[in-house]
Amino acid sequence: MRVAIAAGTQAHPHTHRDNRTVTVLSGTWQMGYGTTFDAKALKTLPPGSVYAEPAGQAHYAQACGSRPWNVYGISVRGFWCICGSRAIF
Repeated sequence: MRVAIAAGTQAHPHTHRDNRTVTVLSGTWQMGYGTTFDAKALKTLPPGSVYAEPAGQAHYAQACGSRPWNVYGISVRGFWCICGSRAIF
């Protein structure tokens, strides 16, 4: 599934029951691991970046810049997305 997300959208710390793999298609995505949103710990992921969200590992993220962020995500339970300002899993 390909999803466009507005710049400034944040996904607050959360976990998943399954492993997930994410590819950044466009825009700038920043993500970090932990139970507290820490802007200083965010890693910037440009288009073409791929990262994992391990099962049970707390993580958080945000879309930044002036372009929408597009993502493709896969988990063993199917596709997922973040739409608008809230996560849908």
